[in-house]
Formats: sequence, structure tokens, C-alpha cells
Amino acid sequence: MKIKINLVLFLVVSSVLCLNAQQSETKKISLKEAIAFAKANSPVLKNAILDHQAAQKKANEILASGLPQINGQVQFVNNIEIATSALPDFISPAVYNNLIKYNLISSSTPRPSSAIFPVQFGVKNSLNASISANQLIFDGTFFLGLKAAQEFVNLSKLSRNQTAIELEINVSKSYYLVLLTEASLAMLDKNIETLEKTSHDINEMKIAGFVEKIDADRIALSLSNATIQREKLKDQYAIVQQLLKLQMGADFKDNFELTDKLDVIGNDVNDIALDINSSNYNKRIEFQILEQQKMLNNYDMKRYQVGYMPSLWAFGSVQRNTFGQEFNDVGKQWYSGAMVGVNLSVPIFDGLRKSNQIQQTKINQQKIENGQKLLQTSIEIDRYTAKTKFARSKELVALQKKNMQLADEIYKRASLKYKEGVGSGLELSSAESELKTAQTNYLSSVYELLVSEIDLKKSLGEIK
Repeated sequence: MKIKINLVLFLVVSSVLCLNAQQSETKKISLKEAIAFAKANSPVLKNAILDHQAAQKKANEILASGLPQINGQVQFVNNIEIATSALPDFISPAVYNNLIKYNLISSSTPRPSSAIFPVQFGVKNSLNASISANQLIFDGTFFLGLKAAQEFVNLSKLSRNQTAIELEINVSKSYYLVLLTEASLAMLDKNIETLEKTSHDINEMKIAGFVEKIDADRIALSLSNATIQREKLKDQYAIVQQLLKLQMGADFKDNFELTDKLDVIGNDVNDIALDINSSNYNKRIEFQILEQQKMLNNYDMKRYQVGYMPSLWAFGSVQRNTFGQEFNDVGKQWYSGAMVGVNLSVPIFDGLRKSNQIQQTKINQQKIENGQKLLQTSIEIDRYTAKTKFARSKELVALQKKNMQLADEIYKRASLKYKEGVGSGLELSSAESELKTAQTNYLSSVYELLVSEIDLKKSLGEIK
């Protein structure tokens, strides 16, 4: 028994450990994989896909209205008290006239006064079973409405694509931001390691009497500030990681290790080939959406215009009826009936409703065309701005890289001079500060280059 209990405890503990290990498992992910993960898991994109599916179902609903409509009906009626109708007395006047005609009574006999006879028609119980069908033969508004519905489906598809493009842009920028923070942390750790070594050496020299206490304190202050900065950067790193998870649609507890490196991606940017002189507005998803809205509005206008045309429907029904004064008599004898026919509806006057609807679509058309002109100008400004920032960012990366290398050489020389006793602590501290600034500027310039590349691709419609 004791062995069984120990075995159960072992299995429970093992399961818990395995579960914790799975929850803390870190997944390695590249930028492309992060984008693919986001497109598969983002709730925002999932909703856009559902909107597209709903639009397709709406188009199917409109199509269904033009297909045969068949309905069955069964109706049982129990007349607890048969309704009474009032009929005029048509018998007495007829009898009076015949009596006068055949001289059976004197013509001076007064004519009977008019009276009303209450009568009841029908039976107490009745049962009716029928099947009816209607089929649209011609209705211009239906066929154009069907085309408009399909264009609406295409519009929802474009909206879905726009959401996917925005998602890719947001994930890419968040990914780059995590890489920037990660690289800044790594660089700061390296600087702290160097400062710790420098601080140790200077303290040894201070003990030996070769340097003053103020120089050692200055290095200690720089080390303390760098340590504080690292703790702040760690918090920022955790925040930007959660931001990336949010954009990707990942769970809060998921852990990711980014496999791409900021400087490697930055070097690849210099090799991209983009047609920065392209003037094709149709590559932009926003322009495609406006074009689709314009087409949809045209179909609406035509649908209202053909509303002046007649519509033709065919209909038919078959039925069987049974009656009985008593409930047991219902169903003993059935009576059949059937009919077919067509219904032609001709619009004559609708109070100018369709005319006003047509005018509304014309106004909407003008608004869409104005929106297209505004968008074209906006696209040109986007392209100019993106081209300028991208070109300037490429130049700045090269310059900041040289500045960082130069600052590193200055710091190494200042550190060596200080150790040899021919340099000052102020010179070393200044060189260390300039190195950190140059490193930060370089990383920031690489990040800005990557962001400007995304903005340029977006302005040119290269992100699909």
C-alpha cells in the first residue's frame, strides 16, 4: 500500500514539473515567423476574416431570395360558435310580387316591410393542408443587388488584407523595438563589465597612492549610474516584449527568444531594391478600397434606376380541405384544390423615393472621387517623406557606426593613458560617456533605418 501511495505522489509531482517546464519553455522565433504567428493568432485579424465570411453569407442570403420559395401550412379551426351574418329578406318581396302577378291577392295589400335575417355559414371543425411556391422570374433590382453583394464581399476581403498589412507593420516595429532594447542591454552589460574592471584597477592604484580618491569615486559613480540604467532598461525590455506578444496575439505567459539581430538586419537593408519612383496608386490597399467602394456605389445607383422596371413572379399552390360538424368527422372526406398564376408588378409613382436614392448615390460618388484625390496627394507626401527618411537613415547608420568605432578607440586610449599615469580621471570619464552615447546613437539609427524601410515599403504598396 505504501509503495502505491509513493508511486502516485511521484506521478503527481512529475506531472506538475512537466507542466511547469512546458509553461516556461522558450520558443525561438525570427521576424518572419513572428509575422506568420501573428497572422494565425491575432484576434484583430481573426475578426477581419470573420467579417469577410459574414459578408459572403450575406451575399448568399440575397441570392436565396431569388431561388424558389416553398412553404407548407397546416391549419385546424374549431368554430366554438359559428359567426352570424345578416342577410336582407329577399324571399318576402319575391312571394309578394308573384301573388300580385297571379291575382292571388289584391294590389291594395300592403307590401311587406323589409327585414334582416340572421344566418350562420360554415361547419364547426375544418382542417386545411397546403403547399405554396413562389419563383422570381424577373426583377432588375435583384440581379444588380446580387452583383453589389458580391462587390461588398470583395470590399470585405480588401479590408481583411488591410488589417493583415497593418498587423505585419506593427509586429515588425515591435520586433525591432525588442531587438533594440535587447542590443542596448547587451551593450550596457559590456560597458558595466569594462567599468567594473576599470574601477577595480583604479581602486588598486588608489591604494598604492598613484591616483586620487576623486578619480576612483568618479568611476564608481559612472558604474552606479550604468547599473541603475540597466535596471530601468530591463523593465523596459519586459514591457516591449509584452507589447510584441500583444501584437502577435500570443499568450501573456508565452516566452520567445528572438533569433534575428538588429545589426544583421540593418546590414541587409542596404541591399534592398525598391522602385522608389513608382507612381502606381493601385498598389496601395487604401486606394484599392476606395476603388471598390466606387464600384459598389455604381451598382447601388443602377439598382435604384432599374427599380422603375416591372417585376414578374410566378406562384402556385395545392391544398386539401376536410370538414366536420363533429371532431370525429374531420378527415373522413377530403376536398382538393390547386392554382397557378403570375404576378406582374409595375411601379407607377413612389413619391420620388427612388429618385432621391439615385441622387444620394451620385453625391456619394462625388465624395469618393474627392477622397481619391485627397488620398493620391497623401500617398505622394507619404512616399516623399518615406524616401527622404530612408535615404537619411542609411547615411546616419554609416556615420554613427564610424562615430561608435572612433569613440571606442578614444575610450581605449584614455583608459590606457590613465593606467599608465599620463591621463586624468576626468578624461577617462568623458571618454566613457561619449562611448555610451555613440553606442546608443548607433543602435537608435539602425532601429530608425529598419522602421523607415517599413514605412517606405508601405508607402509604395510593397507590403501585401
